Amino acid sequence: VMSVVNARAEPPNLDAAKLWLSKAEARSRLHQDVPAEKSRDITIMCYNTLMSGYFRQGMLKEGFSILGCMRARGRQPDSVSFQILMHACMQQSAYGIQECRQLLRVMQQMDIQPTTANYNILIEGYAKSGQLTSALRVANRMRDAGVAWDCYTYLFLMCAVNKAGQVEVSLRLLSKMRQDGVRPSDTHYIMAFVGLAEEGFYEDACRVFRRLESIQGLATQKAYNVMIAVHCMRGDMDSAAEVRQTMQNRGFPSDVKTFRTLLAGYIQQGLWDSVLDLQDDVFALRKQLRMLEHDKVATPAARAQATVLLKSKDWNTVFDILIDTALQNGEWTRAVNLLETMMDEGLPADTTKYAHVLQDGKLSHRIKQHLDLSSGMHSREPILDPDLQDHQSRKVDWVQRLPWIVQKDSAKQTRARVPQKVNAATAPDSASELVPAHVLCASLSPEWLDRAQRSSSSSSSSSSNRGRESGNADFLSRVALSRQEAFRRIHDFHHATMHRRPIISLSLLPQHTVIGRSTPETVDSLQELFETFGTPGLPRCPVYVFLRPVAAELDALLMLFSLGASHPAGVILLRSEEAEGVDSLTDECRARGDQPLSDCITSTLNSLPVGVVLNSTLLVANGTNLLNATPWDFETTIGATTPSSEEPDEEIVEDEEDDEDEEDDEEDGAPATWTKWLQKQQLQRIVRCEKGTVRLDAVAHQQAMSKDETFRARVLDNRDVAVDLWLTDELGVPEFD
Repeated sequence: VMSVVNARAEPPNLDAAKLWLSKAEARSRLHQDVPAEKSRDITIMCYNTLMSGYFRQGMLKEGFSILGCMRARGRQPDSVSFQILMHACMQQSAYGIQECRQLLRVMQQMDIQPTTANYNILIEGYAKSGQLTSALRVANRMRDAGVAWDCYTYLFLMCAVNKAGQVEVSLRLLSKMRQDGVRPSDTHYIMAFVGLAEEGFYEDACRVFRRLESIQGLATQKAYNVMIAVHCMRGDMDSAAEVRQTMQNRGFPSDVKTFRTLLAGYIQQGLWDSVLDLQDDVFALRKQLRMLEHDKVATPAARAQATVLLKSKDWNTVFDILIDTALQNGEWTRAVNLLETMMDEGLPADTTKYAHVLQDGKLSHRIKQHLDLSSGMHSREPILDPDLQDHQSRKVDWVQRLPWIVQKDSAKQTRARVPQKVNAATAPDSASELVPAHVLCASLSPEWLDRAQRSSSSSSSSSSNRGRESGNADFLSRVALSRQEAFRRIHDFHHATMHRRPIISLSLLPQHTVIGRSTPETVDSLQELFETFGTPGLPRCPVYVFLRPVAAELDALLMLFSLGASHPAGVILLRSEEAEGVDSLTDECRARGDQPLSDCITSTLNSLPVGVVLNSTLLVANGTNLLNATPWDFETTIGATTPSSEEPDEEIVEDEEDDEDEEDDEEDGAPATWTKWLQKQQLQRIVRCEKGTVRLDAVAHQQAMSKDETFRARVLDNRDVAVDLWLTDELGVPEFD
């Protein structure tokens, strides 16, 4: 008994096990009253346990030496001994199959009858290596030798036929099992319908799953989860949701694997809202497991199981998907809350990936993760007080190396070179990596740049809060901004809008208004605009869309950056290709003696989104040649497709004559008319702007154009969007029409 206990310990105490085995054999020779057969069986069991202990330690040669020791002492190994040897060869040897075949021949030479377990190990090896013919040959050899097949034999054979692509044979094996009196388990059915699904036979896979459901007491939560994964692999998320509902009705609640599978399926289909709809269910499951873990009334086994489930790595995947989806969907606050919840639950978070998100989190979370509160970078010790840092030295270092980091002729490529060592003495020739200039600027918190001009109370606040305050209070100031404040606004604007996609999608409630501007903005024009329609951030203020920020004056552009950082959902800047605007901004920066600022501004403008979609019906973007440009020209110019560009669920039914005309008009798959292009994109209207000219195309009415720089979009009660162009009447008075 002591030999077995030491050999089965974790880790095994093999020296003690051998010592106790030697004592047991010596005692058995002294006491002749014990039956010889019983003594032999006990001794063989001890040898087998010791052999297994060696294999668990990865000591393959020492384990085989036990077999020689047994024969030297006159002990005949049994089938279990060879079963242990065959398992070890399969797991630890590169020639496991050949060695298992040799061990079977040794068993025959020693007159030891192989059992089903011995044959199953060899069949499993052939199945995993894809040798279907060899696996079937061994199975037939079992039949000829009178060794019965068990459930594992059928399982390994089904694995072999699935790996070989002959999935229909697995159905015949299921039928053969029932004929032989072997009851199939849920694992056999799972193996069958997964193999069918992988080969594309989804309907047959569903029939096998329904057969599994019809057998009382056979369906398990694992089977339901796998079937949900099959539907997700097919892209049929409605069927996956139905299987989940059926699983819950059968008494199997959704577990973390269920949510992980569903979330991955929704992500694959681009259903961001459906992903976030499962957030409450995920939190409810986590809360339920927490309560069960600390429930004193529950059994110890139930509490232990709850602890194991709470520590599952699937939780990390679930929270990562939720956070990434919130960022992708433009819900920054929700992503911050999810990250805080993840950390509160004790789950390891990727602080490098979510460094910018963590900066907006609670102070306790940032200290816990050893993050620099000003830059979001890791430090060796928690930084409890950022004011203790040497801000002045970092300011000098930044100012000295900034002209080197940003290239002189980078107006077109807008890239910055990062030295290998962040040092004021580093030469620009040591550059090793290229990053966008505005990202380089935003990666360094400008909190300390003008520290000498601020009081100690204001310096302790975060840079994002100061950016919002400056955006709300000083954005209409005519005083030229300092170099530090200009970089600060670029920093804040980047972090407020970095999660946006190339085309923004906004969902507005009825009675909301959007004001579009396509004029070169100045400080005076912005003052007049906000006095007329309302200042951003105030109640009932419209959403402003500026289509030509590249043509604005430098001070006006920095004001727009500040407003975009303070109100990212209320002030939207779009990209337009105007080389003369870039040159004008560059000249203004040079006039102020600040060439690096022009590079960062140019890089920021080139990273702006190209369009915005309102309520999935109206697209607003810049364009060229408004009179003659075709949809194909527009798609080429804009460089991105709309969020609704996937194939619609329901085809648009038209007359046969219209279909023929459409085939004649379309070239290379792109519709020739704007009406058909809008129908293909599932849009109702499109507004294109080109240097002060606005053109409106729609499905329901004729195109219209306006020479004014302002237009308005209104959200109706049915959430549709109406567009009003600014026209001039006979008396010369401009008004919306």
